[in-house]
Amino acid sequence: MSALLPITEGVRKAVELAKYPSTKAEEEGDVSDTSILYLGEIASHYLRQFANKEGVDKTFGLYDKDGVFYIGDSPVEIVDDNITIKGKEYEGTPGLWKLLIMKRPNNIYTPEDLANYAKILHETNAMKHNHNPKSMKPKYSKGQKYKEIIRRI
Repeated sequence: MSALLPITEGVRKAVELAKYPSTKAEEEGDVSDTSILYLGEIASHYLRQFANKEGVDKTFGLYDKDGVFYIGDSPVEIVDDNITIKGKEYEGTPGLWKLLIMKRPNNIYTPEDLANYAKILHETNAMKHNHNPKSMKPKYSKGQKYKEIIRRI
């Protein structure tokens, strides 16, 4: 019975990610719905982890609300690997994606990635309680990411 488990897992993941094809799917003509996101290799890699829900940070990272990605109080647009929030486009580097998705980004990001992540957190009120810009109560977590990264921002 354990031999079937990987097959079941693989099928479930493919179904969950079917609405987020890579840019290669578009180039090959495999995509017919124009409302589908077109993802690059980096975005696809990290959004697969998001779909798996393993080690994902939905407190200070991306979350899904009614089929739209958000961070804080703001919707996120993803084209190829890049991320646009409130009209500002950020280069979708592996480090920035790791900060946006993972609970434990493990210091695999550049100072520029960290600066962009800090801007995103501030601009989207992601560090405020209930994402309320007027709130004086900061959002808190006991997790490693909060202690090592967020608290310093």
